[in-house]
Amino acid sequence: MNIYEGDYRKLMIVPILLVLVALFFIPNIKLGIDFQGGTVIRLYTQNPVNITSLSNSLTSNGLKPRDIKQIDTQIGNVIEIELSQDEKLTRAEELRGEFYTHFDRYSYLESILNNPSLNENERNKYQKEYGTLKAMFKNYTTEMFTMSSYSGSYDDANSMQKMFDAAYNKVKEDYQDRVSSAINIQYDSIAVKSVSPSLGIKFIERAASAVVWALLLSMALAFFVFRKIETSLIVFSGAMADVIIAAGGMGLFNIQLTLSSFAALIMMLGFSLDTDMLLTMRLIKQRKGTLREAAWNTLKTGSTMSITDLISFSVLLILGYITHLTTYSEIASVAVIGLLGDMIATWMFNAPLIMLMLKER
Repeated sequence: MNIYEGDYRKLMIVPILLVLVALFFIPNIKLGIDFQGGTVIRLYTQNPVNITSLSNSLTSNGLKPRDIKQIDTQIGNVIEIELSQDEKLTRAEELRGEFYTHFDRYSYLESILNNPSLNENERNKYQKEYGTLKAMFKNYTTEMFTMSSYSGSYDDANSMQKMFDAAYNKVKEDYQDRVSSAINIQYDSIAVKSVSPSLGIKFIERAASAVVWALLLSMALAFFVFRKIETSLIVFSGAMADVIIAAGGMGLFNIQLTLSSFAALIMMLGFSLDTDMLLTMRLIKQRKGTLREAAWNTLKTGSTMSITDLISFSVLLILGYITHLTTYSEIASVAVIGLLGDMIATWMFNAPLIMLMLKER
């Protein structure tokens, strides 16, 4: 049965409602450690452990367990601990970033002012800036010493740098010691992944930039092929709908935004562009039969492609859950949700829009 027979404009109600629902759930997306910063610890043990006791031990040591999972695998019992970033360690990272942002200039000015051949006018020129930086670096170093309970003295920029780095390393070592002492269980091996807050912020900035560029390039490609701004906007709206629906599914099913799930979101733009370009090409440049017949025949071809991809990612999703590999499950979950959304958005929203546009001509 051709779904485009009759008033096909009514088909647009479903994807519009789906996008609105997705927008409601998007704020529920939780940032993973890749974007928020933190530490993930995987412990491999022979026997199950008391999760409540482990959580209490972490909390009593000043740590903030975000999530603790116990997974029974073929290779034994796995405990996955996700810790929020430690406030002291976060501040130490911030101080270190600020320190090294201005250190080269401070060291340069110090070397100039230590030059005995420098005349009075040149010395006065640099002295004021050097004094400001010296006071700022003293504050940085004092705060880092206080946080780390580290003490020492320095005479110049180089010795101050060494003392500052030593104090920073002590903050990190203290944090690692607290984590080690808090894990009050026997384990065979351990794997640790840690992301600093500053790196997480950079990941967010790069991710936002990647999304913007991907959308712009998608729209530019559609305009290059069809030379019509309205056609480009329709393709763009389909790509946006796919990303919104996939992101809404992440919020609904509690899928964290990590580098893996973000890569799957970007991948959805490619799938969307594939089906939208196929649809638009068939209806505008390669149409056979009536507009409704062409849309229906294209739907059958495009859906076959999408269902094939959907089956592949469903297998990957099952494999991810069986093997407890979060990278597989995150990518596959977002891909499955996005592909389902792509089928609805393309054939129930983009297709009617293109048909309406062509009828107006």
